[in-house]
Amino acid sequence: MTPETESEFTKFNKQYTEALSGKSYMLTHLYEIGMSIINTRDEFVIREGVLTKLLVLFPSNAQLLYYMGYIHLAKSTTKALLWFRQCLDRQPGHVDCLLDYLKILFDNDMFEAIEKYNEKHNGILYKISDNRIRLILAAHEGKRRNFEKSIQQYLKIIASGETDPTTLFMCYSNTGITYNDIDNRVDSVGYLQTAISMIKTHNINNVSVCKNAFSNLFISSDYDYLSPSTMAAQHKAYNEFVPKSKNFTFPSKPINGQKIRIGYVSGDFDTHVVSQFIVPILLNHTDAFEVHCFSNMAFANPHFADSVGDRAISHHVQSLSDVELATYINKLDIHILIDLSGHTAKNRLEMFAHNPAPVQMTYLGFPNSTGLDSIHYRITDAIADHPESNQRFSEKLIRMPRCFLLFADLYKLKVPTKVTDHKRVVLGAINRESKNSAYVISAWRSILAECPDASILIKLSGRDNEEARTKYYMDTLGITRDRLITVGVLATEAEFVKIYSKIDILLDTFPYSGTTTSCKSLFYSVPIVTKYHKDYHVNNVTSSLLIGSGFPELVAYSDEEYVTKTVDLIRDPDRISRYKKEISPRFSELMEPGAFMKSYEALLRSTLD
Repeated sequence: MTPETESEFTKFNKQYTEALSGKSYMLTHLYEIGMSIINTRDEFVIREGVLTKLLVLFPSNAQLLYYMGYIHLAKSTTKALLWFRQCLDRQPGHVDCLLDYLKILFDNDMFEAIEKYNEKHNGILYKISDNRIRLILAAHEGKRRNFEKSIQQYLKIIASGETDPTTLFMCYSNTGITYNDIDNRVDSVGYLQTAISMIKTHNINNVSVCKNAFSNLFISSDYDYLSPSTMAAQHKAYNEFVPKSKNFTFPSKPINGQKIRIGYVSGDFDTHVVSQFIVPILLNHTDAFEVHCFSNMAFANPHFADSVGDRAISHHVQSLSDVELATYINKLDIHILIDLSGHTAKNRLEMFAHNPAPVQMTYLGFPNSTGLDSIHYRITDAIADHPESNQRFSEKLIRMPRCFLLFADLYKLKVPTKVTDHKRVVLGAINRESKNSAYVISAWRSILAECPDASILIKLSGRDNEEARTKYYMDTLGITRDRLITVGVLATEAEFVKIYSKIDILLDTFPYSGTTTSCKSLFYSVPIVTKYHKDYHVNNVTSSLLIGSGFPELVAYSDEEYVTKTVDLIRDPDRISRYKKEISPRFSELMEPGAFMKSYEALLRSTLD
């Protein structure tokens, strides 16, 4: 503390004591001195102490309440929320407070809280013209699956004359991925490429912001058959952009029976679909491994914690920077560090670029390469990634002997098996709607044309324009309304799994195949018809599940064969009925943890040799 600031601090404390004794003429000056200290000092204790004293004198001052929340952001999200709420109770339209408050709610998937705040204050959020608020609302609408409303908000910001390059960059990037959600590939790629070009033209060097566009582009690219060279070029550009370092040392490899310390990094240690694949692994690791979970979530999820119990050591690391997290992990002497998110939301890929562990790999969360040369391995199998595939990965592929997935039904929900009506077989298209590509729609149209008595159930992903989407499917599939069943957005897992009791055959999508949806279909003994492509992992996950479960006859190797296999199955209801008895037991055998974990842990050990 310099003599000048110490003098100011001493003056503040003296005048505060006098103010408490009733000298009200001091209040204005005292407030000014206090705010000067808050704005010029970095020490949390000093700032908190000054704010606490000011709030004694000005308990209803919204700005002070906001500042108190703001200084707590880096230390405790929960405390920050409490202070922000007190500020907004007094001044609902406090823009800076709203911005930080909404960011916390959004980043932690608390979308209902955003809706309730807006309703409580008569739609105030959509009346604010600040583009920073609009940006969060646009992203919020996208998460709520109001895709058209989301795009409208982004385009409103772009058309407003916004000059801040970072805000415009985020708009172009997020508009691109939202267009992908409504199957508009042309606009999706166009907006994403505009965003990425802005990195150089507008000198945007914020890594956490820029990675948004790269990740969105990689996600969008999985919905089309891009050439391996195009994808490799995109990955190379990302890898060159990410700051890297190799400043860490590694004490030693585990020897003489020492436990292997393995770390899993994810933003989805909750009820996200990834949990249904990682929880059975965490529960079944042998005692040869010491398991750590690094959660990039602000709040611990009690359901996940209950599922895992004491099988893993949990670390909540959202507040740590990439360098801080890398340092923390390195000090724990983690031998193998595994990314579970890839380019999906809440990932920490840029942390991996600092190389905190001697062995780093990616698994589960993303159906393509990370593009980072600092991630050494990618776990897969020989069906999902054919040994002669032309697809390029920055990681070395290490293959499980059977399917690379271990699925467990965490919800324990019972679903009655549908009795197949010989006169009307019901097909199910219940993957995320953005997977309903032009390629697969064309195949479905041919199937329905050849089987005029069949109907199709389609699960819609958006909350808006249900009538327009219904007409779209009637037109593109060439069917009448009585052959089309649409299901809107479902709020709970129980509502979703009921769909399996209403369909006879699950139609897999391509090029983006199902994963969790396919696992649940096999778990509930509903047959799937899928298509294989040796050059695209994203195309082949269901093929791996079906072949591993002993049903290779349900895997097609061309669009024409996909149509033929589905038509033949529709015309053989007795065969469908047999599948409904046979599939679940054989899938359960494939997902038996003992055999899987023996191979999985052996694969992990091999990377330490």
